[in-house]
Amino acid sequence: ESKLKAGQRYRLAIRCTVKRENGDTVRVQTPTFTVRPKQSVPKVTVHGNGQVLFAGNDSFTRSCSFELPDGMGYRIKELSGGIDCNRDGKEDITVSWENPETESHYAEAKLSLSDRDGVLTVSGISGKTYTVPVTIKLKGRDGITKDVKTSIKVIVRR
Repeated sequence: ESKLKAGQRYRLAIRCTVKRENGDTVRVQTPTFTVRPKQSVPKVTVHGNGQVLFAGNDSFTRSCSFELPDGMGYRIKELSGGIDCNRDGKEDITVSWENPETESHYAEAKLSLSDRDGVLTVSGISGKTYTVPVTIKLKGRDGITKDVKTSIKVIVRR
């Protein structure tokens, strides 16, 4: 048994050996063909979407989690995200991984305000909804890493 790597080309042929009742064996082989395995990325499930943060309390954090389907051979290697609400070059809302030393199909993340003033200048009285982009770096069984992009909705109230 051997493992195929994604992106590599392999030349294969199927060989069948049939043993007849009289003891004769017949071996049949197909012509050689080429395969190139593709590694697709699994869908990430977001738990805790639609969080509420308060611009008046910048030490207030919320937690959310990201999960991959178990048994697909992927592990979360890295997780990061954020959005610049007032376009001053600094992220105002950030998503950070709580346990970066573990590689698993499940990751807990912390959602926090990193620039309170940037959010206050943009959000109104009733609040503003942001879609915060999150990038998750996955590592497959074969060692190849892939990036998956997802998002989480955040409502910022005064």
